[in-house]
Amino acid sequence: MQDQNQSIRSKTPWLSIFTSSAVWASILSKISCSYGFYMMLSKLPAYLDSVHSIDIVQNGTINGAILMSYGISCLIAPYLSVFLLKRTNLQLWTVRKIFQGIAMLAPAICLASITFTSDNVILSITLLIVAMFGYGFFTAGEWTMISEYAPNNVGTVSGAAHILGLIMGFLAPYIVGIILDSNLGDLQFKWNLNFYITSVLYLLGYLAFLILGTVRQQQWDFDSK
Repeated sequence: MQDQNQSIRSKTPWLSIFTSSAVWASILSKISCSYGFYMMLSKLPAYLDSVHSIDIVQNGTINGAILMSYGISCLIAPYLSVFLLKRTNLQLWTVRKIFQGIAMLAPAICLASITFTSDNVILSITLLIVAMFGYGFFTAGEWTMISEYAPNNVGTVSGAAHILGLIMGFLAPYIVGIILDSNLGDLQFKWNLNFYITSVLYLLGYLAFLILGTVRQQQWDFDSK
């Protein structure tokens, strides 16, 4: 009987999870972030080759530098957030908004700006590095919030949100490819269109994060303990 009661108490509240605004803040921000990340991860070599005529060796070096900047910021962001929480009067939710804002607004601004730098390869590469460096700050933003608002269901919620985000690993390069193969305009216009779409998705994702997000433990999570 005790085992049965324990099983009932620990039943996953699926309906509450997928009707929770906090969960949808995570899902929507992951989808928009993942679209941008996989677009850059899979298509930057093609962009550097087709627009800036960068050969394969230099292309690999540049993409390595771009990904290294992302890795560095992924590592330092959590330490910076802890520093802010300990040394300032900023609330946890405020810190999460700041870091998620950097993670989504930096790529949005940089990718939109690249549309004006097609004749300046150094500036374009710099913007790409800054975009990925900024994106890495998500490790102190939405990425940690699930453990704060759903500590008793963190595995379930994280898994569901990540699966939906990972779908962008297929959709992002597919959509970019459709646009590049279309007759919408010249090559530069089609790349610019891809960058604008990605920037808008980042902005919409951050808006959803601000409206729906929270760090407060949800009642359905508390009840499922």
